[in-house]
Amino acid sequence: MACVRMNPLIANAFFTSGDIESWGRGYKRILEAVSAYKLLPPRLEMLSGLMITYYTDVCSQLLAQRVDERHIPVIEYAAKNGRVS
Repeated sequence: MACVRMNPLIANAFFTSGDIESWGRGYKRILEAVSAYKLLPPRLEMLSGLMITYYTDVCSQLLAQRVDERHIPVIEYAAKNGRVS
């Protein structure tokens, strides 16, 4: 699938500066970084365009998604340790 650059001038500036290596790889790299820091993935919404919301920690993401506060410690534990037993 081809990547469509919405603003080629800005995209080219980032490519020339070395901030991006190739078109279309950014989201994969974001997911890898989120996984390395043991955070939940960003929230994606399609409005008039794509909106991506990033959270700095699991708790703030869960609160933003209106998860019952009693469940947050269990979800945080599972996110950090991979499972709950």
